[in-house]
Amino acid sequence: MTYSKNTTKGPEVQAFEIGEHEITLETFEHFEQILYKTNTPDEAYAKYGTKVLTDILQKSSPNLTETVISNKNKLDTECGLIVIKETGIDKVSKELAQLGSIAVSSLLGSPTPTTPRSPVIAWPITYKPESRSSHKTFSETNSEASFHTDSQYLDHPEKYFGLFCIKPDKFGDGISQVVDGNSIIHNLSKSHGKSVIDELRKKYPFKLPSIFTKDDQELEPEVIWAPILSNNQIRYRNDTLMGALALESITVPDTQLQALQSFEEVLQKSDVINYSLEAGDVMFVNNHRMLHGRTAFQDVNRLLYRVRMD
Repeated sequence: MTYSKNTTKGPEVQAFEIGEHEITLETFEHFEQILYKTNTPDEAYAKYGTKVLTDILQKSSPNLTETVISNKNKLDTECGLIVIKETGIDKVSKELAQLGSIAVSSLLGSPTPTTPRSPVIAWPITYKPESRSSHKTFSETNSEASFHTDSQYLDHPEKYFGLFCIKPDKFGDGISQVVDGNSIIHNLSKSHGKSVIDELRKKYPFKLPSIFTKDDQELEPEVIWAPILSNNQIRYRNDTLMGALALESITVPDTQLQALQSFEEVLQKSDVINYSLEAGDVMFVNNHRMLHGRTAFQDVNRLLYRVRMD
């Protein structure tokens, strides 16, 4: 894939980088006490909830808390993403890092479980060669992740997600990539006209990756129908769309298929923000507006935690 812009420095980065803000040792000590009383970070969240976790952050990590809350407008109305540097989330145990990720994400919304079969909220994004899923999702592979929005297969995709970098790829690969959906819509309307936008507002089929289905099987594929473009929201993932369209039971008018092809063509030509997350970095993204992806990587120890929030 060829990108028209490689943005790693400059005014675009300055727009969404909001400085270094560490989660204090006192905060992690409070979280450790909570974990001692429960078995897992997910059980801790289920028992204590958003209010307890965010109250701890407000009292013991006030600078970080104020920074996240005060920059929410950048996610909603400005650049669509923010990055916080050197939070210290990489310097604690995996369980503390997961609970810390859930707590910080709670400042923006209510964290949600990743799959119907698993209560895991801070989902590990790392290469999982042992995975038995018949259709591996991007979080389990080390290959390139094409541009998509998260949870496009749900009736109501979460508005935000956070990526908490614990261990970046030691070779500098696995670069996070973001495209502004507003720019795609603008360019698509300019080059192809309103009729294409209207087609994309009709319902398309999205096939659920097996890891997110109820039984982890492909015997009876699960499909959801939803528009790619709707009120202030974009949803897209090429492989789940193509997987659904390949099913014999699925039929979509040619006008919609042509509009889908036009969308992909404009996406391929879009400006891309390439950002290398470093250990301790946190990236929050507006999932209703921005498409994101990742370059391929080789380091099997690369680890990020992803948290989605309503």
